[in-house]
Amino acid sequence: HRNKIHIINLEKTLPLFEDAQKFVRQLTANRGTILMVGTKRQSRDIVATEARRAGVPFVDQRWLGGMLT
Repeated sequence: HRNKIHIINLEKTLPLFEDAQKFVRQLTANRGTILMVGTKRQSRDIVATEARRAGVPFVDQRWLGGMLT
C-alpha cells in the first residue's frame, strides 16, 4: 500500500484464488453452506445482491459477537 494505491501481485493471487474456487465447488457439491459477509459500506449492496442470486445466507450489516455460536 503506497499513497492509497494498492498493488496486487497477480502471480501470487491467481493460484490462491483458484484454490478458493476449488474449495467452494467441493463444499457446495457436498451440500455445504457458504456464508457471504460484507459489512463495509462499499460492499454491502453487492454482497446482498449476489448472495440472494446464489441463494446463500449473508450478513451485510454490523457483525455481532456470537452470531455463529
